Order: sequence, then structure tokens, then C-alpha cells
Amino acid sequence: MSLSNNLVTMDGGIMEKDFLKTLVMATGLPENLIYKELNSIAIERGLNLQNLELEDLRSLLAFYLRKELLKAKKVYS
Repeated sequence: MSLSNNLVTMDGGIMEKDFLKTLVMATGLPENLIYKELNSIAIERGLNLQNLELEDLRSLLAFYLRKELLKAKKVYS
């Protein structure tokens, strides 16, 4: 990944511009699985993956969590 695909933070660190990947890493969940799932949800919802806003990321994660909780409820009910 080239430096042009990254953002530099205030303290000089590098933050990835791929906010979806950053979100996936922050969840602590299996990265391959959650990235594919969130990517799929984003595409289904018509979001532009190159221009995700913070609110888009919140919405994606909330949608994913609701979906998984409903699955768990069916299994354990």
C-alpha cells in the first residue's frame, strides 16, 4: 500500500485511508470474515467503498450486529 493511500495522524503516525479495513481491525473479530461481510453489506446498501463516511461505518457495523443478534436469537430461542 503506497503512502498516498494513507492518512497521516496529528502525531505523525499512519492511519489507513481504507476506513472499512480500519473498522474491521478495530472490532477484534476475524478480519477475513468480517471484512467480507461488511463489504457485502456496503455493496448491498449501495455505499461507495472509496468514500465511506464515519456515519456509513457506524451504520454498517450496527446493521451487521443486528443481523448477527437476530441469527443468535433464532438459534438459542
